Amino acid sequence: MANEEIHAGDDAERLTELSSCPVCGKPVRLASEELLRTAFDCIKEETRQLLGLCERCRRREVQRKLIAASGDGKAKKRTANLL
Repeated sequence: MANEEIHAGDDAERLTELSSCPVCGKPVRLASEELLRTAFDCIKEETRQLLGLCERCRRREVQRKLIAASGDGKAKKRTANLL
């Protein structure tokens, strides 16, 4: 029984909070503040916002920004239907 209690405690510590993606509503596993401080010395608000999105929406947002930064009108037309 004691081992079960220890494991139950370990499992409880491993639970992560799920939030909803603000764009599509899919579940998102949020990174803890401790992890963010460990991974990034200085995290920009833009990065924090991306981390709050689901994988698909985050990828789409990064693609939009890359296309916008390239300034290539043809790339925008080619990828408009993908985004």
